[in-house]
Amino acid sequence: APSVVPSSTPSTVPSAAPTAPEPTPPPTETPWDIVGIMSFTQDEVGPRMPQIVRDEGLRAFTEVPPAGVHPRIFFGPDDIPDIRTRLSNANSPMAVEAMKQLEVYTRSMRLGRQSYETLPLDVRKLPSGKKRISNPGLFDTSVSFNELVSGVTTTVASQTHTHRLALSGVMAVEAFYCIIFKDVHDDVTQRASDLAAAMDTWAQWSVTQPSFDYNNRDLMGGQHFAFAYDLLFDFMSTDQQANTRAAIAMMIWPESQFKAQLITPHAVQSNWVTLNSFVSAMVMAIEGDIVGPVADGDWTNNRLSEYYHQIMIANYNFLSYGWYSSGAPYEGMGKNYQYNVMMVAYAKRGYNFFTHPHVQAYAFDFLIAQMQPFGHYITTYDALGGGGFDPVVGGHEHKAVDIIALKHAFPTHPAVNFAYRNFIETPYSNSNGDFIQLSIDADKVSVRSTYENSYLSFLIM
Repeated sequence: APSVVPSSTPSTVPSAAPTAPEPTPPPTETPWDIVGIMSFTQDEVGPRMPQIVRDEGLRAFTEVPPAGVHPRIFFGPDDIPDIRTRLSNANSPMAVEAMKQLEVYTRSMRLGRQSYETLPLDVRKLPSGKKRISNPGLFDTSVSFNELVSGVTTTVASQTHTHRLALSGVMAVEAFYCIIFKDVHDDVTQRASDLAAAMDTWAQWSVTQPSFDYNNRDLMGGQHFAFAYDLLFDFMSTDQQANTRAAIAMMIWPESQFKAQLITPHAVQSNWVTLNSFVSAMVMAIEGDIVGPVADGDWTNNRLSEYYHQIMIANYNFLSYGWYSSGAPYEGMGKNYQYNVMMVAYAKRGYNFFTHPHVQAYAFDFLIAQMQPFGHYITTYDALGGGGFDPVVGGHEHKAVDIIALKHAFPTHPAVNFAYRNFIETPYSNSNGDFIQLSIDADKVSVRSTYENSYLSFLIM
């Protein structure tokens, strides 16, 4: 047995030389997509400081292009070939159906419902026979659009915000078509010219209206107009860009209006943070483009940049304190959602919230537990917007923009794929019950007359 030296007896064994300390590894550079998140201080985000979880299946986002380069909100010029290739894939049922949907919307805006009715049956209708546009009359905005192209505002001035948002929502889709298929389709040059003229007319009229400001942004189509500006930028003249940009700037809430950035971090639990995403969308549309003060009160690029960072703090606090670690929302599923589609744009600017553990719990655990096999959600406990009234399926539908964006961010994750297949993809069968093809659900993936545009998100992602 080895001998033991009593503690009272001095040891005659020489002491080992002290071990040299391990060299301190050089500090690793913070990945660019979380630089903004890692800059948050405890004063800004409270005790729940950033914890980065990078799932192995997380998409590698591309960085936002330099200031002045468009498109820039959700994707940049370098991403266009990949988007075009994906949408041009004749072997992809989802791509084919998405482009049919684009034709229906944009033709209704440019040429009217009468022209829309002349389209082939398989373009006008889904494989089930259901119309691709449930309300074709609402999206026949051809009179107001073509008046705007000609410099006339008579019809758009007399319309409700619902009709204006329907028009601006399809304008954004039309702008997407022009930038993606530039130099590919012969009709792009004329369509882009008409759209630029219409946007310029609308912008110049709006800024002269006494009621037009951040509280009445629907007068000019809200954030859809900002998306259209970003996508059509390269087709517009310098004057058209400036006129449109000044009008967008007038729609941006001042800092004092975005209350979530002004309150204690742990109190930021309301889904109004995400409902107000139209503010950040407009900021991202014109970031870096401003030359001198603009019409609404001295917005500058630096002021917008600082404001954007404050909005990102509010979004982080909402995710940290408005969601449980299980992925369940604090306010209840019927009212709440993360609006993950905007996180795609945020990730390109150093705020990759897809690395937040509560976002991943929501994507990987909560959604799959709530999703029924036929696309609806379980009937929920929230009387302020919870489950639907159908006695069998409930009928509550989640936000398509969440599931579209999560599929984009985590393209191979099985839980996200399950939610995507059940909610976005719709299998169609013939009268014998035999499977025909997959398609998108036109009620869920659509141009909304509200602030959402899930169809534009679907095209992009």
